[in-house]
Amino acid sequence: MNSEMSVAFEKVIQKSENTVLYLVFGLFLFGVGIAFQYDTWLFGLGVGGLNLLLCLMVRFFFSGTFLFRATTASVMAIFMLQFVAQLHGLFEMHFWFFIFPIILIHFRDWRIYIPFGLIVTVHHVLIFGLYLDGQPEYMNYLYESSDVAVSTFLYHMGLAVLGLVASAISSYRLKKETLNNIQSNMELSARLEEMDRMTLDVKKIAADITTKQNDREENQSTSQMLASLGDDFSNAIHGLIDETNSVVNTVGVNGDLKSRMAIEGKAGNWKKMAESINQMLVSISVPVLKVTDIAQSMASGDLTQRYDVASQGDVKMLADHLNQALDNLSDLLVQISKDIASLEERSEMMLLSGQEMEGSTHEIVGAITQMSSGAQRQLSSIENISQVLEHTLDTARGLEGRTMEVMESAKQGTENSERGKEIVQAVVSDMEKISGYSQNTKESIAVLNDRSTEISRVLGVITDISSQTNLLALNAAIEAAQAGESGRGFAVVAEEIRKLAEGSRKSAQEIEKLVSDVKRDTENATKVIDEMNISVTSGVSSSQKTAEVFNVITESYQASYNLSKQILDDSKLQVQSMSGAVTDVESVVVVAEQTAAGTEEVNSSATELSNGMANYMNISRQLNNMATELKRGIGRFKLN
Repeated sequence: MNSEMSVAFEKVIQKSENTVLYLVFGLFLFGVGIAFQYDTWLFGLGVGGLNLLLCLMVRFFFSGTFLFRATTASVMAIFMLQFVAQLHGLFEMHFWFFIFPIILIHFRDWRIYIPFGLIVTVHHVLIFGLYLDGQPEYMNYLYESSDVAVSTFLYHMGLAVLGLVASAISSYRLKKETLNNIQSNMELSARLEEMDRMTLDVKKIAADITTKQNDREENQSTSQMLASLGDDFSNAIHGLIDETNSVVNTVGVNGDLKSRMAIEGKAGNWKKMAESINQMLVSISVPVLKVTDIAQSMASGDLTQRYDVASQGDVKMLADHLNQALDNLSDLLVQISKDIASLEERSEMMLLSGQEMEGSTHEIVGAITQMSSGAQRQLSSIENISQVLEHTLDTARGLEGRTMEVMESAKQGTENSERGKEIVQAVVSDMEKISGYSQNTKESIAVLNDRSTEISRVLGVITDISSQTNLLALNAAIEAAQAGESGRGFAVVAEEIRKLAEGSRKSAQEIEKLVSDVKRDTENATKVIDEMNISVTSGVSSSQKTAEVFNVITESYQASYNLSKQILDDSKLQVQSMSGAVTDVESVVVVAEQTAAGTEEVNSSATELSNGMANYMNISRQLNNMATELKRGIGRFKLN
């Protein structure tokens, strides 16, 4: 493809891009309109807005490139999925999977169907996978159908693939036809330009002849005739070129396929050339206009239109594939219409039988509820009796236990009283020993007091000796001082003796103080021992009285022990009787609980059955409404 053909082809593609971009904008507005009715603004403004923004951005930066065409094809497929999601599986939305590929033929690029087909394939595989896994999400996109199977999936996908393949082939063929038309127009323009140059040459020759034969009158008339002939020929050529360029631009660039060259006023080869160009335009415009009419009919719901124009070659292949796709789609809708009629009839039968079953179920639930309430009241009464008997049995067992405790306590009290008597006797004996010990201690303290007096006297003597020694040391120091240097050593000894005497005096005073303290403490101890002797004497008397009290306590404990033993025997008999009664009542309670549990389970099952019937009725109504909606939706299409 040379540069001139590329420029011409890009102009055609530019017009197609504008047309498809307007369609994308219309799809965005359609999604917003759906959002008003179904409250799906996230899809309408969110997904739709992103799609539109993506198209505009790619068009701005990559206009006329494959990237823009592939992006636009992908966006149209995503718009299709958006509408299906917004309308929750409205069935006619799926037919746009067959209409959009036909519209994309304007791009004349079979490669754009690759991303479109990938999106369609992923969509169908995902939905069918959710159905096979039992996931309820697929219900957001498809009406419920019990006939969904692998064959249904393959049949549906087969139609989509068939439409994509046919559209891709048609796009490829249309691109070739467009390029061939552009090349033919360019060749025709080149030939016309060559003829124009030939005309100019003729005019030049005529001018030369006129110059050379200027002197001859007959030659002058000949040259004038040739010049006039050249002018007429040049004007005819220029007119034909201008008309041809105008028609080519109108058809190829502006997309007006109804434009034709005028036949009137032409004759001979000029007329044949105009008829050939018109015939070529007819061979291009008729198939495109017919396909456009069929697409418009499909968009309005009329599926009876077919491509019935006689054609050959690639156009015939396109027509056959399109007719086959329409036949398959019509057959599918007819079969769906029959299935919907059967579904509607069965849903009405299910609704009637469900109403009868629902009434019977309510009666069963009422009767079982009354039985369950009676069983619960009976169980409650028996449980109250059982609780009273168990409480009485627990009380009797508690009384038995407490009686045993009292008996054990009385027995231990008797033993403790005996031990108490022995302890009191031991205390009396110990008190008497303590009294003897205190008397001996008193006598020892008296002796210690006498010894302290004697120590005080000796300390007085030591103090006097220390005082005398101190005086002697003082005199010796005076004498040593008078002796001068020879008495220096004696003075040192005298000083040491004085220090020893002074230390002895201080020690004697300290010992005297200690002895005085000991004497005072011994006097206090004597007083305490006197008081202790009085207390010990009183304690001996109290211990003897305590021994008498222990004798009385022992007799009381013995009487309590005998009485508690008798009560214990009576309690054991009562416990045995109550245990038998409680066992019997427990057996009755078990039977009553089993009865109540059984009635409760039956009541629960009946309630679940009633709820299940309510759900069954709701599902039946939904199924009936769904069948009505499907029937109304299929009624929008006009079928063969």
